[in-house]
Amino acid sequence: MPYFVMELFSTMPGLPGLFVACAFSGTLSTVAASINALATVTFEDFVKSCFPRLSDKLSTWISKGLCRYSRWIFYSIS
Repeated sequence: MPYFVMELFSTMPGLPGLFVACAFSGTLSTVAASINALATVTFEDFVKSCFPRLSDKLSTWISKGLCRYSRWIFYSIS
């Protein structure tokens, strides 16, 4: 990809960096959405079915914890 970007945008200063920044931003957005989706599905399917009467505050804390835990799982896999 770097060779393609430099070949395509070599005459326009700043555009290769902008292209790489956009590609990196898209990757980060996809990873963040995947982590949040995994945490939400885990919470809705497993935690809520085991504990149906959780308060909103506790549900929020559990969701945030699952999101952090999911992030570490993704980091350790990669």
